[in-house]
Amino acid sequence: MRTTGERRSLRLNVLAMGGFTVVRGLLAFAASLVITRGLSTDDRGVYGFVTGTTTVLLMLAGLGIGSAMTRARAADSATTQDLYRASFAIGAANGLLASGLFFLAYVLGRASLFSGVTWGEAVTVMLVLPPMLVLSHWTVVSYLDDRIVEINRAYTVAGLLLLVGVGTVGLAGGLTAATVVIVWAVAGLLPLLTMLRPSRVRGAFSRVSLVGQLVGFGLRANIATVALVLVWRVDVFLVKGYRGLTELAMYGVAVALCEIMLSVAVSLRVALTPRQGDRSDRAGLVAAISTATRLTIAAGVTAALVLGLLAEPIVVHLYGERYADAAGAMRWLVPGIVALVVQGPLLDFLLAEGKVAGVTVITVASVVINIALNITLLPDHTFVAAAVASTVTYALSSVLILALFVREAAVGWRRMLVATPADVRAVVRRSHST
Repeated sequence: MRTTGERRSLRLNVLAMGGFTVVRGLLAFAASLVITRGLSTDDRGVYGFVTGTTTVLLMLAGLGIGSAMTRARAADSATTQDLYRASFAIGAANGLLASGLFFLAYVLGRASLFSGVTWGEAVTVMLVLPPMLVLSHWTVVSYLDDRIVEINRAYTVAGLLLLVGVGTVGLAGGLTAATVVIVWAVAGLLPLLTMLRPSRVRGAFSRVSLVGQLVGFGLRANIATVALVLVWRVDVFLVKGYRGLTELAMYGVAVALCEIMLSVAVSLRVALTPRQGDRSDRAGLVAAISTATRLTIAAGVTAALVLGLLAEPIVVHLYGERYADAAGAMRWLVPGIVALVVQGPLLDFLLAEGKVAGVTVITVASVVINIALNITLLPDHTFVAAAVASTVTYALSSVLILALFVREAAVGWRRMLVATPADVRAVVRRSHST
């Protein structure tokens, strides 16, 4: 049973994450305005393609290590200090491998898939992959170590640096896809500098046993992780391939707006991370996830309806008339974002409980359906078809993950889906008491 202090700590984590993610969302939103309005449509497409490719490579090279570390903490088989060292070794090695594979892909696809991406932009991607992968692993460890405020403060400063950087370059008249990618890379690495400690690196490559343990479980979970990545990002490559840079820029605007909403909404998932890695009071964790799920569904359905009605004026007012067509994709993507937010804590719980096989079947089926829908629709329809395919896939995946959670946690569907006035009163009461 969790103490009053521990419950209060969870509420504080939720509030802190909520505050930081709102600020970071606003900073990302402001930066996206500067970037989108300052770049040509094709350059905006290049920027979205480069950053999207980097994100995909980071997640693929992650090898499911985040889930493996959460499981290791839940089993009390490693301290957070051990995890810092082991994940540094894994991140550095896999990051170098990812850089090499990206170089090969760029050379082979420079005239096709990577058309429009310069050598300078490609080299930037190769240089940032290893340190960004270490940062990705260390962020998970920081959450497991309950250092949520510390790491999110650093990410918030990084978001401010990105905004100031692109704003300064824009005022100087030098805003291009290449300069924006460089500023994005520098700002993205700032949190790693704030986390570096000699003790977190010393002896990293001697943690052979723990590295093997993490990689072993990570590889089992990695198929599910890779599938999740592809479901969220594969449409960027398909839109680029079938529709070109201009339509990719349009789609990128819709995705950017939805990702801002996703980053704010995901704060509860992050706040629950320390409890996902704690074996005590799993029943309490199930109760917290159930409450979060039904409240997210209620709030998400409301937000989807409102944003669906206001999509076009929002896009035109913020990004200009040339991006008006992005409103159609935004309308279709918002319900899918709600589904993604709902399934996040459920996935973390299932993977921490070792239900890798079930999660893998669902996520692999989802990515196959997503790719099939995109390949079928995109040749004859605009980029909006990618948004339709994404939301169909996200909704299907979320329902199946929810069904698996209901069975594993032995809770009723009504408890997961139907928010009550008591839920809202409890949220308001706890916020006031905190």
